Amino acid sequence: MKEYWNKRYAGRCNSGAGSSGLFRAFVHETLHGLRIPMEKSLLDYGCGDIQLWKNFRIEDYTGLDISNTIIRRNKKKFPHHKFIMQDDLTEMYDVSFCISVIFHILDKKELFRVLVDLATHTKETIVISYWEQEPPNVNPEYERYWAHSEWGFILVDLGWKFTSLHYSGDKYNVICVFEKRETE
Repeated sequence: MKEYWNKRYAGRCNSGAGSSGLFRAFVHETLHGLRIPMEKSLLDYGCGDIQLWKNFRIEDYTGLDISNTIIRRNKKKFPHHKFIMQDDLTEMYDVSFCISVIFHILDKKELFRVLVDLATHTKETIVISYWEQEPPNVNPEYERYWAHSEWGFILVDLGWKFTSLHYSGDKYNVICVFEKRETE
């Protein structure tokens, strides 16, 4: 996958439909409804070109990606934000977002790695988008459908509770929210 995204971004392409248009409007509407304070430390896991966050004022933003090409570009374009490669994740964040990423992970072991990263580097809230059902025309070069039942349990097993589900209205895109469980 890393090669695919480096090649795509080297050609000056953007992240695609997952960070623009109607989907971006759905994400913005959902996040406003969740009332997540944007002054908290935020991790954007799979940040891509960060166009998803256009028009948000975020004070403590860290974008993470597997593409060193987009990380370099983002560092130049957004010097007031922090950008890191996946292997450089060491800090804790109040809130982590994984938007339009799950279906770009082709390998189950890598999917579990991402979920463990989110669970172990987030203090309060994890927000993940995924496909509720497999859409037509999935491109197996860079897309795969993962049912929630194939991955949601990982976060629950690591101390998180599922708190809400938000549907986009297109019968495919869904946002789910997990909150850290209180330790007894």
